[in-house]
Amino acid sequence: LRHPMAASRLEQLATGSFQCVIGDDTAAERADRVTRLLLCSGKVSADLAGSPLRAEAANVALARVEELYPFPRQELGALVASFPALREVVWVQEEPKNMGAWTYMEPRLRDLLGELPLRYEGRPERASPAEGSADRHTQEQARIAQAAWTGAPEPAQNPAERRARGDTLISKRK
Repeated sequence: LRHPMAASRLEQLATGSFQCVIGDDTAAERADRVTRLLLCSGKVSADLAGSPLRAEAANVALARVEELYPFPRQELGALVASFPALREVVWVQEEPKNMGAWTYMEPRLRDLLGELPLRYEGRPERASPAEGSADRHTQEQARIAQAAWTGAPEPAQNPAERRARGDTLISKRK
């Protein structure tokens, strides 16, 4: 809550209004080159916005969904329509796949996007939201940001993560 992205200027409160979806101001001048749209909500939006990978991703736009319910169909539809070269939408979240907003957003986004591909980027499904290690949490956050901005997720490091992410690994046991 102390992050500058979570604050509003007084004039915004006096003359502005609540925005269900906050688009990427830097993407407006390059809208015709944007091929990937990152959608997220919460703290991960600050992590993505502050990532050094953002500067290298001229074809990627970032938007924060500030209101999940009711689903902001009109606002998201207008945002998607503003990128004529869009080829992919990615929902990015910090929480494990089975604990964040993904399960609510996925069917609604798929309905909105039609044939436009939708992909999830975040932690795999887990029984607990915590990593259990601050170092591991930091590594996982970096992996999520890299996969979101570059479009190429790093391979999962252990068999359980590979299975959860749908990666296949063929091994022959003797």
